[in-house]
Amino acid sequence: MLSSSLYRSEGERRLFFKEFDDPSTNHGVAERSDGDEFVKLLGRMAFGNLTLQGLYGAREKVIPTASFGTVFNDPGSRTTEKQGFVDLQYDRRFQANWEFNSRVYYDRYVPGSRSVQGHQ
Repeated sequence: MLSSSLYRSEGERRLFFKEFDDPSTNHGVAERSDGDEFVKLLGRMAFGNLTLQGLYGAREKVIPTASFGTVFNDPGSRTTEKQGFVDLQYDRRFQANWEFNSRVYYDRYVPGSRSVQGHQ
């Protein structure tokens, strides 16, 4: 089995932020800096007593609001997070009341790394 999801949005074309209502910050209007996209892949395969499954996901979000020292309305200010896992499992029943199970699992999450083109 293999499954995937893809999503992409350019977000709102124009957003107004009262806190940035100043000529130097485009009068508080962020333009084309609200995009969001993600990809997810999920797979599962079984053969005999072995089962292998895994997941990978990544998301990138454009941040228009000048958080973490970035420049307001800079489409290069974005955050990216990634997550994935792999799970390998072996199951075997020997007799009616004897069963063996072994599992190896790896999981990784990379939170909110930022890519910033402009700085304040």
